[in-house]
Amino acid sequence: PLFLDCCGLVRRIMRDLRKNFGFCLGPWNQSYQYDTLPNVIEKLEDVLPGDLVFTAATFYKPRVKPQKHDLTHVEIFLGQGAKTIGSRWHAGKVQEFEDFKFVSTSYHSQKYIFKSIDTWLKGVCKRLAYVH
Repeated sequence: PLFLDCCGLVRRIMRDLRKNFGFCLGPWNQSYQYDTLPNVIEKLEDVLPGDLVFTAATFYKPRVKPQKHDLTHVEIFLGQGAKTIGSRWHAGKVQEFEDFKFVSTSYHSQKYIFKSIDTWLKGVCKRLAYVH
């Protein structure tokens, strides 16, 4: 069995499908993945299966260093309402969830950002300039 945190799951899927996509993601976290996907999807009804759902939030503990874009989590959208597949709760266990929204014990004030994987499907994985 593999331990896969949220961004490790996305990275693993991309590694397993590298022949289809034409590239492998770098070893970095969800902020890096976010920066390689330029297209934000504004409406939930426009999100397609495979697109990514990023969570930006504020950590409860002030000593926890904020991540770029305040990102704390990423999951893969499955459709069928708001279903996703991801790895939550620091357990490294991948599972399907009925909704991308959830209560965290580590952070609050969640904002959900949907990003299209269209550029990845075209074989493009280029990190965009970081703007905070």
